[in-house]
Amino acid sequence: MLRSLVVRLARLLLAVALIVAPLAARADDLADARRQGASLLRAGQPAEALAPLVRALDLGEARHGPDSPEISADLNNLGEAQRLLGRLDAAEALFRRAIALEEGQGGDPLALATALNNLALVKRAAGRDAEAERLYLRTLPLLEGELGPSHPDVAKALNNLAVLYRVRGEPAKARPLQERAVAIAERSLGPNHAVTAALRDNLARLGSGAAPATSERQRGDAPPVTATPVPRPRPTLTAAASRVAPAPPPAAGGGALLHLGSVGAETEVTGEWRRLVRRHPELAALVPAPAQRVDVAGKGTFWRVLATAPGGTDGAALCARIAASGDPCRVLAR
Repeated sequence: MLRSLVVRLARLLLAVALIVAPLAARADDLADARRQGASLLRAGQPAEALAPLVRALDLGEARHGPDSPEISADLNNLGEAQRLLGRLDAAEALFRRAIALEEGQGGDPLALATALNNLALVKRAAGRDAEAERLYLRTLPLLEGELGPSHPDVAKALNNLAVLYRVRGEPAKARPLQERAVAIAERSLGPNHAVTAALRDNLARLGSGAAPATSERQRGDAPPVTATPVPRPRPTLTAAASRVAPAPPPAAGGGALLHLGSVGAETEVTGEWRRLVRRHPELAALVPAPAQRVDVAGKGTFWRVLATAPGGTDGAALCARIAASGDPCRVLAR
């Protein structure tokens, strides 16, 4: 009888081990996918980050369920990658889902602030500034309540709202917010930190208080600071990429590489891409390619705004439609 009992116990322990091992493996896979995706996103490589971020969300849903706040960061990360690639509808759907999870029971105010901030950036890119303003105004008190009024993340959120007011032609609203953002950044990050420098530059752009030119409004100037969440327990607000992230080159026999215009500085490429997507929504299906530097004798240095079309896309026809509206476009490669 004792031997029979030992055998049954051994079989039970083996069965438990067989169940626990896959669960542990899945947890490790989830952590790896999250780390890889977040690392690529922070490095300004949203196209490369897509695959691990999609995998992280799939594994997170399988482990925690589709309605758990535990997957909020996965939704946010994937949404941010889609936003940076100009896929605004996909990004908005992901951010709204994250917001809904964080507004429910067990939500994290900091993760909610991150999702609200990211959704506001989508609204900005779509030219819906009034909606973006409401979202920013929700973000600020959440951050101040959780982190205190002198935290660098508060400075970044203040900057976002100030940039919105500036490009909307309301410098009187923008200036006190931008000045406070710079003061917080200088105290908390130091005067030589990259974020401090970016916020100080935005303050300088306010100039005498005159409204920005039309081209400046369309581009959104220097990019506002965005939120890139990391896996729980706490999302982190980081600076937005200042240039279009690298994307895989077009595969042999794949879609066309399109030249959509040129700008005078690499930091202007992202703003120009967003302006073009707003004017030509069909460009949202393309993937931004690395900006290409071109030195023109007697004229200076320019940066080409490039994008890769999906395989099967008629690049010439697409360029013809864009050119008909007054914007440059030509096919560089197939």
